[in-house]
This record gives sequence, structure tokens and C-alpha cells, in this order.
Amino acid sequence: MSDNLISQKKILLIGAGNMGIEYAKVLQALGASFSTVGRGRESCDIFFQKTGLQAIDGGVESHLRNATSYYDAAIVASDSKYLYDHTELCIRSGIRTFLVEKPGGLDTSDIRKLKSISDSNSSIFIAYNRRFYSSVLTAKRIIEEDGGIRSCSFDFTEWPHTVEKLDLPDLEKRNWVLRNSSHVLDLVFHLCGNPVELNSESFSGNISW
Repeated sequence: MSDNLISQKKILLIGAGNMGIEYAKVLQALGASFSTVGRGRESCDIFFQKTGLQAIDGGVESHLRNATSYYDAAIVASDSKYLYDHTELCIRSGIRTFLVEKPGGLDTSDIRKLKSISDSNSSIFIAYNRRFYSSVLTAKRIIEEDGGIRSCSFDFTEWPHTVEKLDLPDLEKRNWVLRNSSHVLDLVFHLCGNPVELNSESFSGNISW
């Protein structure tokens, strides 16, 4: 989407936390017209300190119920446990174009429901934006010039002792690879394509959640 086209759209940014702050910086740089909605006053105040922009507190449901203007698109950058619900709320309000922060929902059930909604009447993109890094685009060009990938291998691990310390519900921790690390897996298969044959090794143990 060109900068000129973005500047003509009215965008709703949902989430005034760290991800919302980063999206706001990009939208500002693109000259986009957007409004930001957060849940609590504290996060909205921090958002203002970081961006110089006012965010509307009270949550997206209240905002959409009382909104006096129409939004062309929405960026859903709320916590993972709210991603599906907030996207569905926006669809019910008439918004049809979305960029939803990864992974799109709290679990695979949310993501399947999101896909079903997208297939029916909305355009929903999940923000696996590493696909568009200049280094990745260069890698894709080199791969194509070389004739394509025939095989690949990669190592992947998580450190449970660091996750355990985070102030998150156990359900989010149990879905940690999906919630936090799926961008790594997405990038592998984006470059290599869907596997014809897949072999994996894993080492299991006990974790508190």
C-alpha cells in the first residue's frame, strides 16, 4: 500500500501498550490518519509520553459503540487473549480490513475462527512482518536465482525458566510457541515452502504451567 493511499485511510489502532506505541510511530511516519484506543488510563498516559499522541481509554467495545466516525481499517495490537474478540468486535461494527498482531488469537481455535471470518467477508493479515525485512527479501531473491531450496534444517528452543517469571496466565504460557515464537517458524516455512517430508526431535520434561 502506497504512502499516499495510507494517508487517505482512517485507521483504528487498538492497543496502547508497547506494540501499539511501535505501530503508532510507523503510522506517524507514513502520515496516516488514525485513532488509538486503549483499556486503562495508565497505559494511555504512557502512550502519550512515548508518542505525543492522545489515546482513548475505556476499551474498544465502548469506543465502537459511541464512535461518530467510520474506520477504513484496524490494527489490532492488544494482548493475545483479546486479539480474536477485538477483531470480531470491529467486524461487527463494519470494519473489513485488518492487520492483527501475531499470532491472531490466544490458541488455534481462535485462529481458525479468525480464518473463517476472513474467508467470508473480511481481509485479515496476521503481522508476521519478518517476511518483509529487506534481508529476507534479499534472501528470497538469492534463493530464486540459485534454483530454489531443496532442503533445510533449523534448531529452535525456548527457555522455560525465563517464561516462568513472566506475569502471564498459564494458558498463555502453555501456548508460548504460538504466542511468542511462531514468527520464527513462519519465516522458515515462508522461505522454504511447506515441507514434503518433515522430521523433528524434541526433548520433554516438566514445567510448572
